Amino acid sequence: MSDYEVRPATMRDAKAVAEVHTLAAQAAYQGILPEEELRTLAPATREAKWREAIEFSEPQVQVAVLGGEIVGFVGFDRSRDPKTPSTAGEIWALYVKPEHWGKGLGVALWDAAREGLEEEGCTTVTAWVPIRNDRAMRFFELAGFKREMKTAKTTALGTVRVGFRRQLLDQPLDVAVAELAGIEPLAQFQRQQLDRVAEGVALAQVAQGAEQLAKVTLERCRVEQGGVRKGTRVGRQVVAHCLAAVARQGDLLGRAQSHARRGLLA
Repeated sequence: MSDYEVRPATMRDAKAVAEVHTLAAQAAYQGILPEEELRTLAPATREAKWREAIEFSEPQVQVAVLGGEIVGFVGFDRSRDPKTPSTAGEIWALYVKPEHWGKGLGVALWDAAREGLEEEGCTTVTAWVPIRNDRAMRFFELAGFKREMKTAKTTALGTVRVGFRRQLLDQPLDVAVAELAGIEPLAQFQRQQLDRVAEGVALAQVAQGAEQLAKVTLERCRVEQGGVRKGTRVGRQVVAHCLAAVARQGDLLGRAQSHARRGLLA
């Protein structure tokens, strides 16, 4: 993550933001939108929207830059949902170029948004996430959000209506920690292990690998976060997040067993 710079967007960034939005959306909606709909997504249809957003800060936009190239962005502001208090913030958009997925960039952008919302006086945050986008759902869960099961809506994307569910940050905003040493490694590990399970790797090996990674991750937290902020709420929150992520290995093994029942394991 040290090579990435996260900064406020400028008007000159609008075209690049639109390009990131298009590339990331095309990858994220694979299998959700038909191919013909994915092909209609184009930066030109989004550039004016993001230019206006950057100009008027509705939403506020932060970009992630690597080697002079914009590779991700986040848009955030007050919640757009009706009847919500003025202290409720919302992640309007968070997109990263696919080749930069799994490198911790998403949590760095969320961290920037968290700080911006806190400065605006927000005490909680929500995000509307496509129900069928497992990657996005898992990202927000690992970042401390919980699904609000009674919330659901559909939005037209082209000629297709896509279901969304709201996620709510399940902790005070002032102690929410985004740049966690363990979130991205654990999430990436889980994805890799699900792939391995489908290829016939024994469940015992998956569980053993998860346990080893959890120990390393927690030690990194103690050294990089807890050591710096020893005894603070933030330091404890880091470890709590990692423990929660490790606990989700139960979900991993449950899904692996489901694969096995369907005859995908030898």
